[in-house]
Amino acid sequence: MNPTWMSSDPTITVALSQPDGMWVGTRSGLFFQKKNTTTLALVPFRYPAAHVVGMIAAPHMMVAFQNGVLLEYINHQWRRIQVPPDISELYSLSLGSGGITVTTNQGVYLYQNETWIQKITSSQQTMAYWVKKLHTGYFLADWMRGVFHFGAWLTLGLIVTGTVLFFRR
Repeated sequence: MNPTWMSSDPTITVALSQPDGMWVGTRSGLFFQKKNTTTLALVPFRYPAAHVVGMIAAPHMMVAFQNGVLLEYINHQWRRIQVPPDISELYSLSLGSGGITVTTNQGVYLYQNETWIQKITSSQQTMAYWVKKLHTGYFLADWMRGVFHFGAWLTLGLIVTGTVLFFRR
């Protein structure tokens, strides 16, 4: 089968076949190919969902995205699963005997009965880790992103007004 891609980046990161068709995860999002067709259609989400890093089919369909979004598909609806607040990136998703295992930037977590249990702690306390936290706005808490956005707009305003005052002289 030679599917027709509806994306600029056809690199497949993960695929999952089911009776009604095939789910295909790529770096640019999640696609679905209905059975007996050759067209992959992008699955639209309300969430920023790019770069699929993992999919599982049991106990129900779940998809993990690199940017920290974890979704489950129940009764033909997507629902976002809240990950612990420290997690900003997901690396893999797998199903084991004890539950669903998610590898993240903070370590390895077990998701069981809608509860997160950290199994392995990551030792990422490096300068690159803190620089990334600072520049993405995930430094200390979620509300810090708002402070960073306000500071950025304030800086732009100061630059524009300073430029205007400089040329008025």
